[in-house]
Amino acid sequence: MEFEANEIAYDFFNEYGRKAGFSIRKERLRDQNIKIPRAETRCGCEARLVIILNRDSKKYVVNEFIAEHNHYLQLASTVHMMPSQRKVAVTHAIEIDLAHESRLRLKQSYKLLSKQVGGYYNLGFTKQDHKNYLRIKQQRDMEHGEAASLGRYFSQLITNIFWADVRMIIDYSHCGDVITFDTTETIVFGGALLYDQTIESFVWLFKTFLEAMSEKKPITIFTDQDEAMSAAIKVVMPKTYRALCTCIYKYDGKDEFLTAWNEMLDKYDKDCLRIDPNIVEFFTHFERVVNQKWNKKLEVEYNSRHKFPRLKLKSSHMLNQVATVYTPTLFDLFQIEVEEVMVLSIVERNVSQTHSYVVGVFNEYGKYEVMWNPLDETLSCSCRKFESFGILCRHGLKVLDVLDIKLIPNRYIMKRWRRDTKDGSGKNCTTHNIKPDTRLEYVDWYRDLCPKYIQLVNEACEIKEGYNILSLAIADLKKKKKKTL
Repeated sequence: MEFEANEIAYDFFNEYGRKAGFSIRKERLRDQNIKIPRAETRCGCEARLVIILNRDSKKYVVNEFIAEHNHYLQLASTVHMMPSQRKVAVTHAIEIDLAHESRLRLKQSYKLLSKQVGGYYNLGFTKQDHKNYLRIKQQRDMEHGEAASLGRYFSQLITNIFWADVRMIIDYSHCGDVITFDTTETIVFGGALLYDQTIESFVWLFKTFLEAMSEKKPITIFTDQDEAMSAAIKVVMPKTYRALCTCIYKYDGKDEFLTAWNEMLDKYDKDCLRIDPNIVEFFTHFERVVNQKWNKKLEVEYNSRHKFPRLKLKSSHMLNQVATVYTPTLFDLFQIEVEEVMVLSIVERNVSQTHSYVVGVFNEYGKYEVMWNPLDETLSCSCRKFESFGILCRHGLKVLDVLDIKLIPNRYIMKRWRRDTKDGSGKNCTTHNIKPDTRLEYVDWYRDLCPKYIQLVNEACEIKEGYNILSLAIADLKKKKKKTL
């Protein structure tokens, strides 16, 4: 294979990396006049494409190609975060300048740009790239232009309503064994507006939720102390374990409270804390929050595929077992549980058909009962950490250690905590046939065409000839549209 220039070779390999799911960087061996676009080597990956200049033909030819990787490859939904795929295009730079001139905050500007192209993953750069561009721009003292923003929503009279898009349904199929009816969780499975908080309304909500999720019932639900909600759960999901989710805030004085309150306002969007939004503002805010959480989830997904944890107990078979299985965040939490095993003691034991152990810290208050069934290798603890959070607790791990069981039984490695949870997403997920709404189809068409058009404009505006060609094409399309309509 030959290339007219090394930049063409780089673009070729970079496009291959985008489709395969890995980032690349360029190296040069000056003494051999060889250009080497190759995969990132933070983990010692040897995948590479080596090209060398043929002095006779004046073209670059492939000298070596290694396709095998020793790390997780990125999903199609996270490749836009890879360094070699990130670039602030000229047209986007102009829009960033305009937004900055109109004094839009970086967060607002980034949201606006993502809306224009149909999502963060279509932008071609991250929020940090956006920030870096503004920093460099300020250093060069280049400010110009003006910005404008556009918003549209409509409302109608409603009583109770529940909605969940395909993305939410797929997420629930992977991670829906534990849910909470709250607005602060990482993954959103759906949204609802209720006319009142009666038992009847909550029964309707839970039944509608299960219908949307193919009747898959969660193992655990975290709720507040609402009696109507508790009664509805018993009616619709009697076998689901209900846990209370409580938060206690304690401050000694008014000044301390106000300081903490203002810090919270700075950390979170102040508009999120309003208690009187109208229906249009609510839907606008809900969509924004869902998209933010989705983007955050993609960042976590990306990091889980190229960051590897540090083992504090390298000789631990369990830690080595889950080091490349659990997500980095979950692994850190599990590693704490493993470390705490060393301070625990078996206070009591009763070995019969089912083994019973009382586990606690020597001479300290707080003991937990752990049950172990050797026939089916099932483990349960009175702290219910596995049922509520999805990882084995330190008390259960202590019993496994006493029993000389060095590896976690597979049934206790939850799918939602695995790095490869999203591989093959949606293959086994059932959705429902819904009568299309022409207004929603319009939105879908807009979101489909907008990123294609933006990409075309980015490419065309790099040179004057491209601009002229696209301008003529647009004029021709307008004439055809008028004839058709």
